[in-house]
Amino acid sequence: MAHDYIFVDQFSGSVVHTVYFLKDFPGYRVSRFNRSIHTGDIWGAPGHPIASLFSHLLVCNGCYGIGDFAKEIRLSVRYLTIGGVTPITT
Repeated sequence: MAHDYIFVDQFSGSVVHTVYFLKDFPGYRVSRFNRSIHTGDIWGAPGHPIASLFSHLLVCNGCYGIGDFAKEIRLSVRYLTIGGVTPITT
């Protein structure tokens, strides 16, 4: 599997430790799988531009949300009622 790795002694070349992805802790496996999804590795070469596009769209969505929130604040201040009386604004 692509996520397996080994530690090799640099002087002797013998294997010091081996970590198998499928035999590792489930939480670690979920974490690695989540990283693969978010970096686009799970879909191969076409997945990298797709993941990049979604990252950019997420930023645009956040900017739109901030602008929409500011618009709502302006509208709520314009139509604010104080003690049942709406102040006159120009």
